[in-house]
Amino acid sequence: MKKVLKTKIIISKKNWRFYSYKNLKIHLIGYFFKFNDTEVIEKLSCFSKNNIIKFLKKLDGNFSIIIEGNNSTLAVADRINSYPLTYARLKNEVYISDNGLNLVKKLKFNENNIDYNISTTFAMSGYTVDNNTIFKGLKSLLPGQFILITKNNFSCFYFYLWQPWKKVKENNFKKEKIFYLNEKIIKKLIKSCDGRQIILPLSAGWDSRFIASGLKHFKYNNVICVTYGRKNSNDMKIAKKLSESLGFKWIQVIYNKNKIRNIYNSKRYKLYKKYCDNLNSIHFMGEYLMLSEIKQNSAVDKDAIIVNGQSGDFITGNHIPIQIGKYTESLDIVLEGYISKHNKYWKSLLTLDKKGTIKKQLKNQIYNLLGTKNITGKNINMFGIYETLEFYNRQVKYVINGTRNYEFFNFEWRMPLWDFEYMRYWEKAPFKLKFQQNYYKKTLKKNNWGNVWKDIGINPKKKIAWYYKIIRFIFKSTFFLVGKEKWYMFERKYIEYFIDDLHNYSPWRYMKIFFDKRQHYSSISWYIAEYLEEKKVQWDGEKPLK
Repeated sequence: MKKVLKTKIIISKKNWRFYSYKNLKIHLIGYFFKFNDTEVIEKLSCFSKNNIIKFLKKLDGNFSIIIEGNNSTLAVADRINSYPLTYARLKNEVYISDNGLNLVKKLKFNENNIDYNISTTFAMSGYTVDNNTIFKGLKSLLPGQFILITKNNFSCFYFYLWQPWKKVKENNFKKEKIFYLNEKIIKKLIKSCDGRQIILPLSAGWDSRFIASGLKHFKYNNVICVTYGRKNSNDMKIAKKLSESLGFKWIQVIYNKNKIRNIYNSKRYKLYKKYCDNLNSIHFMGEYLMLSEIKQNSAVDKDAIIVNGQSGDFITGNHIPIQIGKYTESLDIVLEGYISKHNKYWKSLLTLDKKGTIKKQLKNQIYNLLGTKNITGKNINMFGIYETLEFYNRQVKYVINGTRNYEFFNFEWRMPLWDFEYMRYWEKAPFKLKFQQNYYKKTLKKNNWGNVWKDIGINPKKKIAWYYKIIRFIFKSTFFLVGKEKWYMFERKYIEYFIDDLHNYSPWRYMKIFFDKRQHYSSISWYIAEYLEEKKVQWDGEKPLK
């Protein structure tokens, strides 16, 4: 007779809500549209797979849910994994936690438990593939998944799959619905914030401007825009002009090398890194300094809500590589495009063997999601396969997990461009509307909310000090005969350190980077290497030599 599975829940984050209901222990985090906590608990406490799926398909919001009974347990991740859960099944015990490091500590795992097949691919991208963590036996609940444990049965199911690979007849796609949805997601945001102050990180790009102009258009005025980075950058200038045009208060947070270096080496930042760690991605570093400064600003309310524009560029099609089009039929072209975009952080690691390992992991993920190995461009959208891989890997594990920034500073957050209905619309949009965000940009300009879409520049070129321009020109001219690729490699290695608007290289001395021979792609390369070294893994993801 099989032993009854025992569940152990390890909760560390303080913003969970706890309830008792009919001998059940309930853990909720996040918020729901249309349903309150009591209704959610009542609907899900049945532990019936079909009823759970039926209700979760109706449930809208950003949340995670854990319900414990005597012999049954349910753990749910929402459609974008807003609040990640890590789990492990060891013999007759199942562990579920909201922080990967706490689970490692509980299970007394160490470098001997590292999965080096996973860590070697992690070294090239900064995150894992599929539901893997860098530790054997520890898994991440994926977006739209739930775990159901009943007595001696452990099962994992999907209630939602994001499926941009599915072909939809273009004549059946109602493209004009986007105007209604653009309004709806802003109105849902306004209702959710209920008059509280909104802090909006504002850049010179499309997505944060969309939200800012939408809030103004629908007369939500309790908004502060904040822009961070190098002093007098083009982002700063345009964001200030936008804020003034919309009538919103604007705060600038100046980044410099010393600020970044001091904060990165502080004890509090080390705590932040641990807070974010789900064992499947590096932490999101860019907004920490900004948050630490606005937290001390008297103009910012204690109960303010951070609202960002992530990930409008991805959802609306801007990440589809130029080599993957409407008529692409080759899976290999998709995988090559994905690897060249996302596994590029150390050029010295891009060997045939390592690329083969990554391809194998990505193929297995695709086969699992589609439920078949019969994949051709004749029956699916290959550009959608690319988007699927990026969504379930980079977007969920790295970009969306950036919201841990806000929680660490005790801010609530909203991400309206990850709204469920918005995702569903762009999931089904045809290639010609998605590629390079063609239709998205047209709709925003046509609406011209706040009257800030026609006369204020969007995404201008980076502003570089005159002396760096001269230096770049001198060096660039010497690369005329050897090609652009070698120039870009040179610029990344020797010049980018000084012109990065966020000073992301600052934790490391310039001479360390100058003499390094591993051919980094960006500052992220160094954060990846440091993450692995903190886990006692070599920078390349390999097992350390004894």
